[in-house]
Amino acid sequence: MEEKKIVTIDLGTRKLGISVAAEGDGGKVKVLYYNEFPSAGISHGKVLNPSRLGTALKTAITGCEEFLQLKIKEAFVNIQKYDIREISVSSSIQIEQGHCINSEDIDNLESLVWIEAQNCQNPGEEVFGIVPQSFDADSEMNVNVKDVTGMMADTLYGHYKAYIGKASYRNNIDVAFREAGIETVRTTFSPAETGQCVLTAPEMDGGVALLDIGAGASSVSIFTGGTLRHYGAIPFGGDSITGDIVNLCGVDEKLAENIKMGYGGLMPDKLSSLGEKTLKITDTASGNKIEITAKYLSEIITARMREILDALLYEIQQSGYSEKLKNGVVVCGGCADTLNMCNMIKEISGYNARVGAPSVKMFDADMTFFGSAVASSAGIIMQSMGGDMKACTGEAEENEAPQAEISLDELFQPSEEEKKDTLVEKLRRKEEERKRKEEEKRRKEEEKRREKEEKRQKKEEEMKKNGGKSTLGGIFDSISDSLFGSENDQENEI
Repeated sequence: MEEKKIVTIDLGTRKLGISVAAEGDGGKVKVLYYNEFPSAGISHGKVLNPSRLGTALKTAITGCEEFLQLKIKEAFVNIQKYDIREISVSSSIQIEQGHCINSEDIDNLESLVWIEAQNCQNPGEEVFGIVPQSFDADSEMNVNVKDVTGMMADTLYGHYKAYIGKASYRNNIDVAFREAGIETVRTTFSPAETGQCVLTAPEMDGGVALLDIGAGASSVSIFTGGTLRHYGAIPFGGDSITGDIVNLCGVDEKLAENIKMGYGGLMPDKLSSLGEKTLKITDTASGNKIEITAKYLSEIITARMREILDALLYEIQQSGYSEKLKNGVVVCGGCADTLNMCNMIKEISGYNARVGAPSVKMFDADMTFFGSAVASSAGIIMQSMGGDMKACTGEAEENEAPQAEISLDELFQPSEEEKKDTLVEKLRRKEEERKRKEEEKRRKEEEKRREKEEKRQKKEEEMKKNGGKSTLGGIFDSISDSLFGSENDQENEI
């Protein structure tokens, strides 16, 4: 029996992280593929231009399909980090007399909680996710999530956090995926699962804050007692730093991003010998030369990162859990590996800090998967796995894969002409073929519309000639078209 494969796509402001995974040995998740592609159409973590995102998704999906020689039909995808509000919701169910609380009871209770959460929606909103906080089993109050199954009770009360956001953002995601030629299985809100992938069990039990600092948005997820207790986000991240470098150093955005990633560091007074370095940049177009000291670059980055961290620490303070973080802070996301990040968090907050990445105990994957920027992708994978997980892939379609009818030996021994083809060239040819098919389809539809219009005009002329009365032939044609459709319609149906 062929293994079920799931496909997940992490929609970031700067990158799209696409993964293909399956159930592995020893309870691990086997990651068959992970790669990152440039993103488009996303601002501050939210999809604002579905068409541009759809084009970027096509490139990512095609690259994955060609690498694995399969067809991607649908994918799990994350919802945005920012502009999500958190509310508390409770509900209850009756337990069958003489029976212990089981997983089916929990599922039934969660269905009622979803309904309660939906009743709290404003117009244009929808519920993105719910997370259990505690349960009351008759007189036993505040029972931990992991301890409630197996208890005896007449009535089970569940207390949850629900996360609500604008429905239009999820709708934009669906539109972008249809533009790319695939469907979304589910749009996931997965900070709880991201925490399970990055944090240790003792950290989650004792109290810890997970900071995810991305390009367009940053978030904080607080865990105590093994459960997500609070989530909040702010609409800025690493892109704000890149913009500062552009404005203050006079370089373009692409170069600013490369300088930040290659030479950026925090706390200029603690850069050691790096602070004495000078970057000498020559603009090949104009010939202008720019010199930027590593210390000045660090001052720019530190000033903006201080604002980001202050905003996230304020969110922690407002949550009411600031005094319960015995295990401090874990930071992940694209900015987590910035030099002196943990030292800076410790200096301004007093919390111990470390950089987090997907756990090697949970995933069987290539080393590229175990980076701090991949944490969000790992969370989407964990939420998408399970006994009823849906296969997202199939065999490559014959009409799209010229190699479909050749032997495996021939498949792995391409011709000399095929060897010369680059991936970019293959993608270009596929895009040209798609455009050609779309143009042919539009042409046929236009011809069909033109024929119908000519027929309509002809009938109107006949009616005018007969003083507004239709001829018998015209009447018969109208009845025939309404009952059986035109000849072109019948041909299309066939």
